[in-house]
Amino acid sequence: MKNYIKNDLIDYADVENIDRSGYTSSRSTLLKESLGLSDEELKSYKHGSYQGTMLFVFEVGGYIWLLRDSYGSCSYCDGLLGSSDVRTYATSMMNNAYCFESKNDAVRFLNQVLDARDKDKEDRDLDLNPYFWDSVAVEGIELLNEL
Repeated sequence: MKNYIKNDLIDYADVENIDRSGYTSSRSTLLKESLGLSDEELKSYKHGSYQGTMLFVFEVGGYIWLLRDSYGSCSYCDGLLGSSDVRTYATSMMNNAYCFESKNDAVRFLNQVLDARDKDKEDRDLDLNPYFWDSVAVEGIELLNEL
């Protein structure tokens, strides 16, 4: 069962005014500036070391958003570092955000991901994509509780 709704985060962002300089691997800064979020409003978790996954949890437009992105240690394996146009990268990253009407819906979604990873491949709900969310699901629930 899907708990997320179709909504485009980019509709809430101001990517045209993003300063193109100064971005190395700071997805947090990119999101804060383009969405008008403070440090307290943007919760994040990083899974990995030189390469890994980042999860951002925040509220914009009356909705709860989960945004997962991968990072690396060089411009070859990190889309932001390798991007020649930060605005295009920001748009692409925001297009991958999942939107929820409530924190409970987002928590339910992540719990379903955790349940799905333990099921046989044939029994999985493909919309949940447990391998995409698995590394950040538990921490995502914790971040939602802090929001």
